[in-house]
Amino acid sequence: MFINPDRDLRDILEHLQGLRRDHHENRPAKKPRRIQLPEDSLPSRVGARVRVNGRGRYLARKLSVEKHLPRTKGLAAALISALPEMASLAGLTRDAECLAAAEPEDLLFLDLETTGLHRGIIVLLGYMHIGPGEKPLQVRQCFARNFDEEAPFLEDFLKVLRRRPLMVSFNGRSFDAPFLESRLRFHGFLEPLDYRHVDLLYLARRLWGHALPDCKLQTLERRLLGRRRLNDLPGREVPRVWEDYLHTRRSEELAGVWEHNFCDLATLAELLVYATRESVEF
Repeated sequence: MFINPDRDLRDILEHLQGLRRDHHENRPAKKPRRIQLPEDSLPSRVGARVRVNGRGRYLARKLSVEKHLPRTKGLAAALISALPEMASLAGLTRDAECLAAAEPEDLLFLDLETTGLHRGIIVLLGYMHIGPGEKPLQVRQCFARNFDEEAPFLEDFLKVLRRRPLMVSFNGRSFDAPFLESRLRFHGFLEPLDYRHVDLLYLARRLWGHALPDCKLQTLERRLLGRRRLNDLPGREVPRVWEDYLHTRRSEELAGVWEHNFCDLATLAELLVYATRESVEF
């Protein structure tokens, strides 16, 4: 009897391949491994709550400035009384002439914390305004716990901006306003924005640039307001801290981002009052 070794080998290989195929077909599908993140302690750490609108949800908190920072007691009253005198700031920075004619409720102080210019998002949007009743100066901070939560708080902020058309910022003409408008367009908010914008950085350069080493916000705090921040988390650390929170839910350092943003907003109002008093005396 003639035996074909090549044919016998092919039969053996085909049999083995069939067994392997049957094994894979009958084996239950392997479930993708899910990474279990620890419980998010940020809301309780910073005193924030989840807000929900048609776009989704995000984390937010609202604070009275003078209660949270006792050193600012009387700041709202000082700001309101200084408004008519802000005509003295006209010509020092763009749109400053609008301040004297503004109602207190028109002012909207803005400060953003972002993950950077290259494909970055706004992770914390803080704004401050003069409010009604017994809480005259209030800060609201809106936070994205992931990439999906930026659009919801932008939708809510647009409603605020429509009611308060005079924005006050620090370096906002170069950074905050263009960044904000680009993120609005990215998320499909295409309506034209109608607001005036007073950038206190330009005002500071005109008033104090000749006498100070620089016009950074914390330099102005130290040299003009006589205050130095302790354990402050600089803005350049925000991308690293948020990325760490995104993957681990560690929120210890992130709480410092909220406090940094809050203090920046309060300082804007203090600087505006200080600049007005100095320009009137001059």
